Amino acid sequence: MRDLGRRISIGFTAGVLAGLVDLYVGFVIGPNFVVVKHYQLLIFIIFLSLTPYVVAGLSAGFAYHLIKLIPFFRKRALFRQASATVIALTPVLLVSLKLLWLTKAHRLVFGSWPSLINVLLALLLFGPVVFGLYKISAIVDNAVKRLGVPLRSVLNTVLAVLLVIPAVITSYFTVRDLFARKEQPLVCFLLIDTLRADHCSCYGYERKTTPQIDSIADGGTMFDNCQSQAPWTKPSVATIFTGLPAAGHNVERVFDSLPKEAITVAEVLRSNGYTTLAYSANYHITPQFDFDQGFDYFATTETPPTFFNGTLGVQVYNRAFFRHYTGKSPEPALYTVRRVSFILRYLNDDPIFLYMHFMEPHEPYTPSRRFKDAFGPPIDSVKLSPDRVHMEVEFIADPEVTLDLTESEVQELIRRYDCEILQCDYAVGELINGLKREGLLDDSLVVITADHGEEFMEHGFLYHARALYRESIHVPLIIVNSRENNPTPRVSEPVALADLTPTIYDWAGVSPPPEVAPDFYGISLVPAMEGDRLSPDRLLISEINRDVYSGNVWNPSEVGAPVGYLTAESIMGPDYKLIRDHNRDRDFAFDLKHDLHEQRPLLEKPDEYSELEKALDETIEYYEEKSLESETGVIDEESWRKMRDMGYVR
Repeated sequence: MRDLGRRISIGFTAGVLAGLVDLYVGFVIGPNFVVVKHYQLLIFIIFLSLTPYVVAGLSAGFAYHLIKLIPFFRKRALFRQASATVIALTPVLLVSLKLLWLTKAHRLVFGSWPSLINVLLALLLFGPVVFGLYKISAIVDNAVKRLGVPLRSVLNTVLAVLLVIPAVITSYFTVRDLFARKEQPLVCFLLIDTLRADHCSCYGYERKTTPQIDSIADGGTMFDNCQSQAPWTKPSVATIFTGLPAAGHNVERVFDSLPKEAITVAEVLRSNGYTTLAYSANYHITPQFDFDQGFDYFATTETPPTFFNGTLGVQVYNRAFFRHYTGKSPEPALYTVRRVSFILRYLNDDPIFLYMHFMEPHEPYTPSRRFKDAFGPPIDSVKLSPDRVHMEVEFIADPEVTLDLTESEVQELIRRYDCEILQCDYAVGELINGLKREGLLDDSLVVITADHGEEFMEHGFLYHARALYRESIHVPLIIVNSRENNPTPRVSEPVALADLTPTIYDWAGVSPPPEVAPDFYGISLVPAMEGDRLSPDRLLISEINRDVYSGNVWNPSEVGAPVGYLTAESIMGPDYKLIRDHNRDRDFAFDLKHDLHEQRPLLEKPDEYSELEKALDETIEYYEEKSLESETGVIDEESWRKMRDMGYVR
């Protein structure tokens, strides 16, 4: 038994040292996405990083002891003398394999091999470590042999180090923080991709699609008439981040990036002491296209779920408890919430800006098993193939061509779409309830909105990014301000997504940079939440100026050679709306008081037409003169495939 204790002690020591090597290498050349700042998370990472190597060392010591019981090996002098070396080298072999994998992972994540200096540092460290493991293991072997330490004492020491000490330290700091918690302002921005306002039950929809959001809205302000400044994701979110319309930020094409000269709300808040976090399930809104400007931590569906992913132990933990983080989860919004909740536990007491971009209910409409029949079973007569429900390129090239779907097919798509709304709503409810339990909603501004709507053949089109009718740009907007005890429950006056940037600045008490503040297209909505009336005569514009690509196979020659362009502008007033469709070379005017859903274009121009036309021209011209320099993101086979999967390449 004494020999077993000695060998286990050798394995434990070697495992700890090998784990420390992996931790060093992981921090130096591993795929880390933010510097670990919080001591609790650091303790947790160290604990996870050491564990697999300690287990390997203990297992090697135990296995060596069992093998030595076999008479053939017990008689071999070399086998007896090499015990310490063999046991110690087991964790070393494991960390060596890990080092080889880590360099490959670095290339996959960052698109390049780690710097030669970092690799040399790791390799230079490796030689002394291997020699040191051998010497230390020999010292431990001799010390245990001389002292005659019993097996039970050795095992108790191992258990104390592995379990008791980290648990006590973490518990102490957690309890201390619980009683010493500071008031921590939180701006929580939840964007639900492709969510139409008129498909939310709080906006009067007949199906109970948003029960969680409904209850959240009861404590805040619901804006009945919020308009997006674009009918698809990239320009719309660029407007939210900058406060500029598409003509100003110049993010309008499929592969456009957010210009580096843009000043984002995250940059301003971070410069004012906020910790800024973002999670985006939409490939358009990723660091690939520079939307991470100003964020301390920006995660996507392909980002590991913890701050750090450089050691074997943390990777095993990520895979075991966050196995869906690659975006293949049946309920990605829910797993997104759980990932972010994990991270929020380890933040310091700085104010927080959290941006979350959920992909449900974006097409393809594939709700999970527990939500897929929430609004009845599938319509038996409908057999929708992927080709049947995707936009054909022909109607892009020819604006007069529309899709040919039966009413049953449209209703089946709507049913699936509504099921995905309910699925995302459940995740939003879990996030808000978790923030409430953590006390993070005590001083908070919660924004729930969408980047654009969705079309279901109201005007002959399906999905979005095609037109500027109401179903594409009328989005929900719910804001909950914890500092307002009696918020205005509903605001009927027109508001815009561009209003959200100045609203956040106003609530946070932050002054925007003087060079951008005069150019904000939006206004602060904080006064409206406190009871002030907004102007009912406000004019709001929306734009689309995007390219259209075709092709299922990556072909570099097709980049920059789209099959067509979609170009249109609209302006909405209190009574009338004007849509200028450059593809059809026609203008459409609608009487919103008698035709809210824009089904009957006016045959004669109303008296207000010239006023709307002038305001539209002046606004576009003003921002185009000051527009930021257009930039293009990295276009490769992977980005092409992801754009195709989202429907932007057909």
